[in-house]
Amino acid sequence: MYVIDDLSEKYIVSGIHIFIDAFDQSLQEAFPGNLEAWRNGQLGLIKAAHTLFTKNHHIKVFATIRQEAWSGFIDADRQVIRGKSLILEPTEADLKKLISDAIYRYTGKKSIEEFLGANKITNTYCDIDEDCFRYIYRHSSGSPRSLMQFAKALDEAELHDSSDDDRKRLIRDVIDEISAENIVSDYLQSQKQMFMKTLNSQSRLRELLKLIPANVLTAESLKSINKRFCHAVGINPEEGHPFCELFNSGLVGEVRFDAASDGYFQYFRKPYEFDWVQQEILKENAIYVVHPGLVSHLVKHISLSLNRFNVIGPGYPWESRRAHTGIPTVFISHSSIDKPLLEPFLAMLQDELNLIFPANLWLDARMILAGDNIHAEVEHGVEVSDLVLLFASESSLKSGWVEEEWSTKHQKEVEERRTRVVVAIIDQTKPTVLPTFLQKKLAAICSLGDSSQRNARDLAIALSKHLRLALDAQFRGNAI
Repeated sequence: MYVIDDLSEKYIVSGIHIFIDAFDQSLQEAFPGNLEAWRNGQLGLIKAAHTLFTKNHHIKVFATIRQEAWSGFIDADRQVIRGKSLILEPTEADLKKLISDAIYRYTGKKSIEEFLGANKITNTYCDIDEDCFRYIYRHSSGSPRSLMQFAKALDEAELHDSSDDDRKRLIRDVIDEISAENIVSDYLQSQKQMFMKTLNSQSRLRELLKLIPANVLTAESLKSINKRFCHAVGINPEEGHPFCELFNSGLVGEVRFDAASDGYFQYFRKPYEFDWVQQEILKENAIYVVHPGLVSHLVKHISLSLNRFNVIGPGYPWESRRAHTGIPTVFISHSSIDKPLLEPFLAMLQDELNLIFPANLWLDARMILAGDNIHAEVEHGVEVSDLVLLFASESSLKSGWVEEEWSTKHQKEVEERRTRVVVAIIDQTKPTVLPTFLQKKLAAICSLGDSSQRNARDLAIALSKHLRLALDAQFRGNAI
């Protein structure tokens, strides 16, 4: 290097600008499948450009590198180099102007609304009218290219030849179609494929996607899905991290608290936040959301439960309805005598429910902490739950505590005329000896022996049906 420095100082005495583009693509072609070479090559370019300028200020290098590579740059000069760099992250306003200008240039329409022939796009599931651009933007990968693909497809759809109602439906159909194709084929399987260690083939990706039951998931449901996925593809669950990869790529987001606004919002990771270590990036007890573009792909292939409480999108707020987050809760009512036998079954039930309709199980051993008022905590647990699952047995039917738990929800059931109590018999108790109100219900018969897994699956299916109805009632009855 000292020879090069001497030559540089002697012969380069006026301004020279060097422009380098598509270096990441060149590295990918030269070292296919070698992610370390891809990353380190770009990091080396950063250092070389900085060193050249430091040694001779006549030399200025303008180079583009991928933001994922930059996120792995650990160096003493990082802050100095960052000050000389520009992260290309157009804001939502920038992208809206870009699309608006393109629409005007090619169609003569003065706004996105005029171009679409609609002032709003109706979100039929959440029952709200959305801003046209925001609806398109949240279905995209956030890049100018992806948004231009939406504009091109909408232009080719000849929207203005349709009636108002048909036009609105056609707009949604076109956006869903393009987002489903772009997010998986262009974004996930092309732009992000090199970063996938677990989801490194189309067959594995398909196997995971068909297991996702909803567009809003719990941390526990991620674990259950991962366990079933790893079993299906034949890898150790400790070595499989498909949701870490989707989170790292911005296709699974997280509900986070914002101290400044004292509220919750949906966070989707940006490319420059890419985590190369990719360990412990998912939090316990968090709520996770699936990118709308990925949802558009999923609903074409599987039956998906869609959260009606919140519109999903990067930076969107996360609201609650009367303290309900949109994740249903099942209160487990049981006798303490039955607890040792029930615990393995409840673990199976939680797994099965996570694979059908993610929900939280309210269990006293988990929810009541040292120093808590037991009676008050139980009362609160019953109050906030969507269903009470009564594990009926000889001992639980004699328990005053258990009767108080399910009878509270019984009153709600009578008032609201919908199921709030589900009964599962776990011993030789006959349905005819149940309290009169409970005798009217079809009780699930749950063996805690060899057939436990099948019983847990059947019970999870029944619970998911009632939980869907409970959430629909919450949605209809309470405005945000």
